[in-house]
Amino acid sequence: MPHNRAVVFDLDDTLYPFRRFVLSGCAACARRLERRRGVDARRAFRWMARAFREGAQGREVQTALRMLGLPDRLTPGLVDIIIWGRELNLRLPASTRQALAALRCHGWKIGVLTNGDPAVQARKIDALDLADHVDAIVFANEHGGGKPETAPFLEVARRLRVAPSRIVVVGDDEWCDVNGARRAGMRSVRFVGHRHWPQGPSAADLVLKHIADLPRAAAQLLADHRESHAA
Repeated sequence: MPHNRAVVFDLDDTLYPFRRFVLSGCAACARRLERRRGVDARRAFRWMARAFREGAQGREVQTALRMLGLPDRLTPGLVDIIIWGRELNLRLPASTRQALAALRCHGWKIGVLTNGDPAVQARKIDALDLADHVDAIVFANEHGGGKPETAPFLEVARRLRVAPSRIVVVGDDEWCDVNGARRAGMRSVRFVGHRHWPQGPSAADLVLKHIADLPRAAAQLLADHRESHAA
């Protein structure tokens, strides 16, 4: 068994809060509505942000247009601004940067495994300047049907040159991240630090709320796993 080890991160709502991506796009939409339709950008943004906070994720634009009395036919163009617009304002939280630095300092290899349109996810990775912090980035949808299928998990293990049993997968999604990691023979951590709605039970080896706890927790997971197999 190789002595190296790795942590593989999901992207959205794990390495950074996904709401920042959505709200950054909403702000750009609000500015477009102000320029093209003469509405107050702050008012438009407030309606979109409220929709996101109150459970209408994915319908922020439709909600704002309805409340502003604007035609629904504007929706596709505004949604494209959220997904593809140039005004993408993202950054890694300080706690994430510190956790990545701590893992690197202690000899961990680091990967990113993300579902979603590869072009969209690549834009986020560029905006977050992640390439300088990790050893491998895999767009899961390019390998089978994406997470939770086993193929993308094994692909990131191959690129990192680390055995699956020596990899800890960290993600917010019970089905895609936790279930997928377990099926691939990897350890799993469900990260709930960016989630603001109730969490159900988890089959993960560990549930974490604070990313700063990850380096020590990941090391303990692999140590426990090795001892249980030795026994």
